[in-house]
Amino acid sequence: MYASRESTLASLRQAVLVSPPNSLAWVLATAQDAAVRNGTKALKLAGEACEKNRWKEAGFVDTLAAAHAEQDQWDQAIIMEQKAISLLSPERQDSKLVEKFQARLRLYERHEKFRQ
Repeated sequence: MYASRESTLASLRQAVLVSPPNSLAWVLATAQDAAVRNGTKALKLAGEACEKNRWKEAGFVDTLAAAHAEQDQWDQAIIMEQKAISLLSPERQDSKLVEKFQARLRLYERHEKFRQ
């Protein structure tokens, strides 16, 4: 079942307070509600987050991959998700995080978008 618009907007507001701009980009790229999604804005914000962190934060690159997928830019989504996986530190390679990233990579390879 899809989240209600009110709960999606509440999550969006919380994301902005916790970790802008990456969290906002994530919501804009992956929200179930099409009225909340904005791939263009998600790409801009995720790109800025990656640049500010010098492309060293796997989670930010993962968000950029989701934003590319939202815009049907499949080759870029795949490249960015592969980069996100490669950025995970060795101790995080065995975590559930790598499994999540790999699952999203498989989605993008099938030209499917990730929805939260």
